[in-house]
Parts: sequence; C-alpha cells; structure tokens
Amino acid sequence: MEQSSMLLQLSCQLWLH
Repeated sequence: MEQSSMLLQLSCQLWLH
C-alpha cells in the first residue's frame, strides 16, 4: 500500500518537527 508509506513519512516528519 502506497498510502501507508506516505502517511508514515508524514508522521515521521511531524514527530521530528
């Protein structure tokens, strides 16, 4: 699933900030 990857990346960036 691509959406899963995109969501994961977005979450990672959000948490990083």
